[in-house]
Amino acid sequence: MQSGSTPPGNGAGHPSDRRKERRYEVELHGELRAAGSCYAVQIADISGSGALVFMEYPPEAGSTAELWIEDFGSLPIEVMHAGEHFCGVSITNGAKYRDRLLDWLRQEVANGRPAAAVR
Repeated sequence: MQSGSTPPGNGAGHPSDRRKERRYEVELHGELRAAGSCYAVQIADISGSGALVFMEYPPEAGSTAELWIEDFGSLPIEVMHAGEHFCGVSITNGAKYRDRLLDWLRQEVANGRPAAAVR
């Protein structure tokens, strides 16, 4: 999925600079499911607590939804911020899903699939 707009850069003081959790740059496909509708998404960055999602028409900040990830399953999410063609989401009740998600991501990386751990 190509986007005409990219998320804000990682300049000093940017919230992503304060992340303590390992992030994985990924090329994952999925769906954002909200209000009875499904929207195709590409997930570009994911951690145990959230993700950066590219999609044509992202929902507004504060929206709740479900993020379905191909080969993994569904996660309840809240949209934390949205821009043109992307949104940052937080996994609702992340502690419940974190271990299973991170184990799956590590296995994807170990098997040489398109996911790379970054800090």
